[in-house]
Amino acid sequence: MVARCGDMAPDSPTNAVQSDENLLAILRTIREDDLHGVTELADELGMAKSSVHGHLATLESHGFLTRTDGRYYVGFRFLDYGTFARNRHPLFQAAKQSVDELAAETNERAWCVIEDNDEAVYLYGASGRRAIQTHERIGEHTTLHDIAAGKAILAFLPDERIDEVLSTTSLVAKTPHTITDKEDLRDELQEIRDRGIAFNFEESMEGVHAAGAPIRRIDDGVYGSISVGGPANRMTKERLRGDIADMLLGMANEIEVNIRHQ
Repeated sequence: MVARCGDMAPDSPTNAVQSDENLLAILRTIREDDLHGVTELADELGMAKSSVHGHLATLESHGFLTRTDGRYYVGFRFLDYGTFARNRHPLFQAAKQSVDELAAETNERAWCVIEDNDEAVYLYGASGRRAIQTHERIGEHTTLHDIAAGKAILAFLPDERIDEVLSTTSLVAKTPHTITDKEDLRDELQEIRDRGIAFNFEESMEGVHAAGAPIRRIDDGVYGSISVGGPANRMTKERLRGDIADMLLGMANEIEVNIRHQ
């Protein structure tokens, strides 16, 4: 439960940090549940209504929230910030065309993914003619260990970063096929390093297969990865390990060259 803003001295630095935490908690709650009123938010977060109202008024006045019939939505000001953050990442411009081509050539869903604060972030995506509808969206944060793009990134991080990520990450099982043992995951990451490509066989969603290739830096580490996935009956293990793997590795190499000459 979030502490009330009045629980601390108003002039203390700690209180200023707590106020920020309260504001962020309000935003997270509105994003997750989409609609909220002042009373609902105050009750859910354990905050004073006056404090919640003050935060909401500030966020609304700056365009980070919009209000309809007394209830609040996430505002479009975040779209501006998110687009700015995406466009300044060196991988976005270098990979966008390749992701579009990957989706068109496979007729499936293709992604460019980066790592941020030990999580995978969907930076850009494109859909082919037969792409299935899944829950992923641009800007979504998710776990690294159960998606092909995430494992491709994780495998090529410096060893000390891999240790950091695994020490702070719970390997939650999204399906019965998800790797949840850290030693098993380390073995998988070594195999990915050896072959240069990662696979996801129903680890994040039952009935869906995917493959991902890292976009590597000249020095140790990665910019991110590209991936393509689809229903298991079309994206068979044989296909992923064959022409899809070759396509991904070729495109990853092109992106690496492009990114070095931006």
